[in-house]
Formats: sequence, structure tokens, C-alpha cells
Amino acid sequence: MEGPLWTNGLSGNNIYDNFVAGDGGIAFHLANNGTFGSTSVSFTVLHISGANATEGMGPPSVTVETAAGSGATASIVRGGDLAGRIEVDSGTGTTTGKVATLLFARSLISGGAISLTPANASAASLGHAFPDDSITGTSGFSVNVTSALSAGTTYLWDYVVIGSD
Repeated sequence: MEGPLWTNGLSGNNIYDNFVAGDGGIAFHLANNGTFGSTSVSFTVLHISGANATEGMGPPSVTVETAAGSGATASIVRGGDLAGRIEVDSGTGTTTGKVATLLFARSLISGGAISLTPANASAASLGHAFPDDSITGTSGFSVNVTSALSAGTTYLWDYVVIGSD
């Protein structure tokens, strides 16, 4: 899908120049010096793109951690530093705690906000999984679980990092 970006209440110069939505995500460029309702706004460019989440940087690396169990594996199914999917195939003897650690290909300038969402039924039924950047800070985050993984099961999580790279 391509076309103009809906700009309810936004007026001024150069409101949009492109909007694209497809399998790769969304992308749009927006530049404006004008008003939004009665509020004056001024910004140069806003660019959000699923494709740009991996542009200009290599893929992040992921390491399986002990809570995933003996013989477990972890990998990046797709994506880059700013968004992607982590797969953990659990082993035996799983516990609660850190199951995987993702290290960015390029460190963030400042700490970011990390969103972690279950991407398959196994991850969704697990209970609470959360990202923890307290150890890695601007260089990555770990996936932590509050319930032990079931042995021999594939878990998928999508992540989005909102930060400055």
C-alpha cells in the first residue's frame, strides 16, 4: 500500500512526501513547519521503517544462557539491532532466569526502551518473559523468564528497541 499519510489536524508546509506499508514494515517521511490543532510544531524529518531497522549495521549476535537448559540453542530468526525475532530452542533441565542474551552489532548511544512480545503459542503460554538491559546497557539485553521453559520446545519472541544508535 502506498499513498498519502493521513494527517488529521496537521497543517503546514511539506506535510508528507511518501508512505509505504508492506511485508517489510512501514516507512514514511514527514517534514513540517506548521500547526497541529492549535499547537505550533516544527520538525525536519520523521522516518520510521521496518526495512531501516537493519540498514547500515550487521545482525546482532545472540547467546543461549543456562536457564534455557542443557543442549539449548538461541538464534536471531530475522532482524537487526532495532527490531527482530529471537528463537530459543530449550534443552533439558531448564530453570527460571536468563535464557538468551542479544548483543547489538552497533551499541546505542544512550539506553533504549525494549519491548519483548511472544511470537508463538509456546512463548505466549509461558507466562512472563521480560527484557533486561541492566547487565548489557547500551550494547544489548537479555531475555528473562519467570517460569521455566518446557524441554525440547521452540520459543519465539519479537523485540523492538527504541533508542539512539
